[in-house]
Amino acid sequence: MEKKILSLDGYTLYKDGKSGRFFCDGQATNHGEFIEKVVTERMFDQEWQKDSVPYNVGSDVSANGIGYSIKSSKASLTELLLMNDKSENSKNAIIEKFLATVVSTMFLYGVEINGEIVVYQMNKIEFEKFLRDMWTMDKQSGKDKYKLRIRKADSVVVQYFENMLATA
Repeated sequence: MEKKILSLDGYTLYKDGKSGRFFCDGQATNHGEFIEKVVTERMFDQEWQKDSVPYNVGSDVSANGIGYSIKSSKASLTELLLMNDKSENSKNAIIEKFLATVVSTMFLYGVEINGEIVVYQMNKIEFEKFLRDMWTMDKQSGKDKYKLRIRKADSVVVQYFENMLATA
């Protein structure tokens, strides 16, 4: 696991408190897209393009022959893997199917802290541990299906990663 810190200098950011939308450089976006944009542009020096490429077809960003999946707070693992219940068996089934079919080989989790984006970079084994330890089953809005989602407070997630770094 690695930790990188990315500056938000040069980004104009406005958070709409009512809708939860972000406006980055005048463009409406959500929190996950904002993190993905900053990571893509600052960490990989690539222009970010919004896409809807499934996890089993492509990565959020590719660099030097490596595919990266980018996640942030309140992210769901994928809408393609839904279960009828929120049991531990369903959670494990989602994780196993995701890991067996995901194209990305590296995983990035970004957290906004004091005008910076702190990025934790994980390989597939570390990401699997993160999924099992910190992600929970969450009911899909308007449906009787459940998906895997990160719902922990940023401070709890950061402490989790810092503990992983300290024991590595």
